[in-house]
Amino acid sequence: MLVLTLTPALSAQRSTDQPEPAALQTLLQEVQLLRNAIERAVLVNSRMQLSLLRLNVEQQRVADLSALLRGVQSELATVTAEDLLQKQLVAEFRQSRNRATDPERQGRLDYQILVAERELEALRIREQRLRVQENDAIIAVQASEARLSELNGRLDQIDQLLSEPPRRY
Repeated sequence: MLVLTLTPALSAQRSTDQPEPAALQTLLQEVQLLRNAIERAVLVNSRMQLSLLRLNVEQQRVADLSALLRGVQSELATVTAEDLLQKQLVAEFRQSRNRATDPERQGRLDYQILVAERELEALRIREQRLRVQENDAIIAVQASEARLSELNGRLDQIDQLLSEPPRRY
């Protein structure tokens, strides 16, 4: 009789060791949710790293282009000042030429006027080139700043995604 009473107890214990189909289904759903959350975290992390890398590159590009722009603007200011001085020099040479009575002195002043006017023309050409460079640099800085702003926007979106509570799938 002892054998008979143990057999139903053992069979009852075996049936409780096997998980129920509903419990298995719940466990599978939880594993799937965990997998989705991990995949999302990896994706967000990858996007964040890529965006940060692009942001750093673009910040350096903005800094480099801004330095180039400042250099061009500085050179342009120097050329503009030289142009003003050269114009004053030409005016002084012309006044001196008009007052000079000695033909030899007039000839030297005519030559100095000619040389000063050629230098003035060279300065004007240099100024035009610098203005084109300045314009190109301004456009490049603005485009790079726009890309930088776009990257900051992406980072803001990623930050917003990270601050949202996780979704249940």
